[in-house]
Formats: sequence, C-alpha cells, structure tokens
Amino acid sequence: MQTRLLKKFSIIVRHNEKERNMKLKRPLGCLLATAFFSIFVAASICHGAAFALLEWSARGESLGAGMVARADDPSAVAYNPAGITQLDGYNIQTTSTMVTVQSTVDTRNVYDGSWESNSNDREYHILPTAFITAQVSDKLYMGFGTFTRFGLGVSWDEEWPGRYSTTSAELKCFSGNGSLAYKVTDSFSVAAGVEVITADVTLENTLDATRVFHATGQADALAAMGVSTTVNDPNTNLLDVNHRLEGDATEMAYNLALHYKPSDQISMGVSYRSRVTFKADGKASFEKSPTVEALPLPDYLYSTTGFKSEITVPDMLFTGIMYRPRKDLTLEFTTLWTNFSVYKELEFNYDTPAIGVDTATMIKNYSDTWRLGLSAEWNVNPQLALRAAYVYDESPIDKDHTDYLCLDNDRNMFSFGAGYKRNRFECDFGYMYILFDDIDTGSRQAQDGFLQTNYRDADAHILGINVSYTF
Repeated sequence: MQTRLLKKFSIIVRHNEKERNMKLKRPLGCLLATAFFSIFVAASICHGAAFALLEWSARGESLGAGMVARADDPSAVAYNPAGITQLDGYNIQTTSTMVTVQSTVDTRNVYDGSWESNSNDREYHILPTAFITAQVSDKLYMGFGTFTRFGLGVSWDEEWPGRYSTTSAELKCFSGNGSLAYKVTDSFSVAAGVEVITADVTLENTLDATRVFHATGQADALAAMGVSTTVNDPNTNLLDVNHRLEGDATEMAYNLALHYKPSDQISMGVSYRSRVTFKADGKASFEKSPTVEALPLPDYLYSTTGFKSEITVPDMLFTGIMYRPRKDLTLEFTTLWTNFSVYKELEFNYDTPAIGVDTATMIKNYSDTWRLGLSAEWNVNPQLALRAAYVYDESPIDKDHTDYLCLDNDRNMFSFGAGYKRNRFECDFGYMYILFDDIDTGSRQAQDGFLQTNYRDADAHILGINVSYTF
C-alpha cells in the first residue's frame, strides 16, 4: 500500500514539475497571526500595507489632522469632540476620501542567493465619513459620526517570492461614535463619547507542506524523488497550500476630550481614544495543490477550521495648540502619542490543528510612537480659505518582526487644500502625499516566509472632498 502511494505521488510530482509555471489559484498571504493583527492596528501604524486612518475630513487631510485645537467643524466629533461646543444650531458634513499606496520590494531567496524586484498592485480605496452635531441647549451639545479608524488593502502577484508571508489582504472597518459635550464656561468645554467598531477581514497566503515531511522525519523521501526539501522556497510550488483567512469582530471603546480657548488668539485641545480589545472569530480555509492532495495526510491537516483570538488596538492621545497671529491666519501644532508598546505578542487558538498546531504565538515587540504636525490655514476672504501642513510620523514596527502586510517605516507627510464657503454651505478639498523611508531587513524565510527585503520608493496619495451645511 505504501509503495503504491509513493508511486502515485512520484507520478504526480513529475507531472506538476512540468506544470510548475502555471499559476495556482489565488495563493494566499501572510502568516496567520502577524497578518490578522497588522490589519487591525495598521494605520497609525502604517500608511502603506496596513493602516490606521486619521483622514476623517478633507479639511483635516489638508491640515494634517491639525483639528485638535481648531475643532470648529463637524469632523471635531472624530478629532476632538469637546470642540463641537463652537458649533451653533445643527451641522452636517459628509466626506469621500480616496487612498492609494504603491511600493517596490526587492527580495532575496536565501537558498540560491537570487534577488527579485516586485511592486504591489496599486489599490484604490474610497473611505466615506459623515458627521452631525446639534446644540441641545446653551451648555449641552451632542455629535454623532461614522468614519473609518482602521483600513487596509494590499495585493501582490500570486506567485511572487513573498507569497509564504502575504499575497493579499483587505480590511473593511466601520466606526459609529456618539459624544456629548458640555460647555463648562465660555472658554472651556469637556466631552465624552462611546464608539462601536466593526471590522471584516480577509487575508490570503500560501503554506508550504514541505514542513510536514520535515516534522515527520520523511524529508529523505522527498529528496529520493527529486523534490526540493527546502521550506518556503519560491522556486517551487509543488507542495503549496493556498490559505484564506476570514474574520470579523465588533467591540466598543470610549473617548474623552477637552477644549480650552482662553482668548481669540489661542486655543488648546486634548483628545483621548481608548484601547480596544477585539475578540475575533474567524474561519481558515485551504486549497491544496494536486501533489498535496495525493499525500496520505491526516484528515485534520489543511482542513477548514475556526479560530479565536484577542487583538488589542492601542490607546491614542491627541494634543494640539493653535495660535492666531492675525485675524485671517491660524497655526496649529498637533501631536499624537500611540501606546503601541501594549502589543508584544499575539496568540491564535484554532478549533483543530489544521496547520499542525492548536496555538500559534507571534512575537511583535512594537514600540510607542509619536506623530508631530504643523499646519496653517489662511482665510483669504470670508468665502475662501487656503491650507497646508507638514507631518512627521514614526513607525512602531520592530524590523526583526515586520511582514509584507505592514512593511512600514517612518514617514513624512505633505498636504494642502482649500475651502469655499457661501452662506450656510461649505465645500472643502484636501490632498496629502506620504513618503516612506526605505527599509532593509534580514530574513526569516524558513520560519514564516519573510525573505531578506529591501523596501524602496513607497508612497501614498490621499485625496478628499467634503461638503458641510449649517441649519
């Protein structure tokens, strides 16, 4: 019986070698734990592979999120809810933002020393937001907003060398935030709110079944049939297993905020968003190559299974101070501190050992980060405003534990925009260009498919437009 199985296996191996250049059906990307976490936290983590977004209005984009001390339009619900006490009556605002990211990645295969250059497919994503504020009384104000705090879209060629780490990923995230703001004095306001966050995630990568032969001491059987015994070697796809991960979660968070305007020339703001622990449930599915289908593997291996995991999104603290040197000009210095050091490792618990283990733990060792921005807004006349900003944003990623979902590094951001106001109507335009620092990393090819990598020429473009109306 064993002889017949080996003979059948040998025939399939030879057949698949002839067809080696054929594309597998959607190879799937990313090491399970790394991928899923990166997708949730991304953004303030990285505008690139995965990212947490602060672009909640076109005006905010053109000011580099310099809306913490200003906080004087409906998007203050997201940036600093205490600022909505500056808005009389009822106000609504809707925004549509397009985000696109591109990068070049050079990878080195440690087995043959060869380098290959790849660019991820440029993705275009539309992020809608909507805000409404209402003055309940002379002291009490309320606001509600829907926006995206986390988002990701990345896609690589399905047979690229890094497929054992990542081939594609998508995160669709939605936040609904309600806040109450109270005007303690004419110059000082406080706010508190509750946020409900939902997220749907799809990740794809390729697994190498060569591991099974090494784990069971049968690597010599592969060698005897002329099949490569190297693990995660992109030069062969005979033992590839396509893997798809789908998960979702819904959780609640809270936010607190202060706004202080001691004079017409100066205003200050502080806004805090709590950390969120997502209790994620999901499904992992697999598609085996013909060679793997022919193997006498245990039924549980590479079979559809569920998983559970707890994923913590760090808390964030915004601060801003605005100065008005002239009646028609405002300058704001804004900071954002993100408590990424809460993320040291991530553990996934599988319903069955579909990948050979019940639990997978990944070490990440993220670091706390600072984002610093300086913005200016010039009111040319009562109808027209011009805006510009510069932002420096740190990356929390430990280079020893990065992946192709979040090939992130420190970034410089440049933005500009304009606003036009007529009576109760206002329209704003904002554009931001993000330039990422290059990265040179080591290899973890045998462990999780991450090759020695040079990350080059990464940039992102963010373009937004919003309309506002005051009742």
